Order: sequence, then C-alpha cells, then structure tokens
Amino acid sequence: QTHQVYRSKSEMDKLRDTDEDAWRAIDQAVSATQGLVIAYGGGPIDALYFSSSNGYTENSEDVFGFALPYLRSVDSPWDRDDAPRASETVTLPLDQFYDKLGINERLSDGKNGKAAPIQVRSRTSGKRVGTLAIGDKTLTGVQARDKLGLRSADFSWQITDDTVTITTRGSGHGVGMSQWGAQGMALAGYSADEIILHYYSGTELVEVSEFL
Repeated sequence: QTHQVYRSKSEMDKLRDTDEDAWRAIDQAVSATQGLVIAYGGGPIDALYFSSSNGYTENSEDVFGFALPYLRSVDSPWDRDDAPRASETVTLPLDQFYDKLGINERLSDGKNGKAAPIQVRSRTSGKRVGTLAIGDKTLTGVQARDKLGLRSADFSWQITDDTVTITTRGSGHGVGMSQWGAQGMALAGYSADEIILHYYSGTELVEVSEFL
C-alpha cells in the first residue's frame, strides 16, 4: 500500500453493501480474467500501476532504481489532458519551499542575468524531472517530488516575490500502467489485452496453471 491503492476483503464487503453497482463491476472484471496472469520470460510480472500520466510512463529504474524489461517508458496520450488529476498548481511561501528542499539560504532569483537558483539538469524518458540542481546541491526529480509533497515528478515552478507556484502534470510514480490512460484506451475501443500489452512491454497473458 506504499505505492498502490488496495482494498482488503473487508473493504470490498463494505463496498458491496454501500455501492452494489461498483462492487458488481469489480466482481465481473475479476471473474472475466480468472486464472490469467501477465507474464514475461516465463514468470509473472510485478504489475505496477499509477493514477495518471503526463503523456508518458516511466522506466522503472528512473523511479525505483531497478530496471525491468517490461516496465519501459511508453506513450500515454489518452490521459494527458482529460484525467481528473492531469495537472495541479500549488503555491508555497518561498522560505517553506527552500526548507522542504533542504536549502538553508535563499539563492539568486535568476534576474538581471544571474544564474537561476534551481535548474533542471536532466529529464527522464518519461519527460519528468531527472535531476534538479539547487545551488551546489543536486536532487533527483523523485526526491524533490517527495520533499515537496507533489503529485508527480513532472513539475515546473515560478518564483514571484516571496512565493513559489508549482505546477505538476500527472499523478503518481509513473511506472507501469496508467489507470486513467487505461480507461482512455478502453473508451477509444482498445481491448483489455491490448491495454495491458501496451503498458507492460513485451509481456503476454497466460494461464496461471503454467506456473503450477
């Protein structure tokens, strides 16, 4: 539950009592895929997923530090603009902004030809912030996202006087399947199999009995 939404059996039982239509939709989806697993190289995959993208998913090593061949960056245009969390803008006091990032002193604001205090040094394959230079300190985009409590590592900012306005695109870690992207694909006419094989590169759907 650190990175994913998961409902326990007791929570599902409660959902059946409070929203039978929602419970039935989930039950039907589970029944329709009973016995199927997503596999790569003869074994089941670690099927990571997240809420919505910025138009691309991430390579697993850019977020979690380990590379898996089926968790590659792919295009996800279906949720880039239409997902409920496609973008978010938050404003923080500048001192709080620097404190959260672990910066003790304010730096140049980039005016009058001076170097900007914060610069994106690299971006990931998924178009999110790869590394961020803050004075002589460097953070990864994931570290900055965590420190600032942002929805996504795809962010930009605008400093005005004593405040900073941060805009993020997408929601979640960005690795694997985008939930809103999957819905967008379904509405565009793609099948469940096509959606899975798009977000999990090089995988196949097999019967669980193959692993028993």
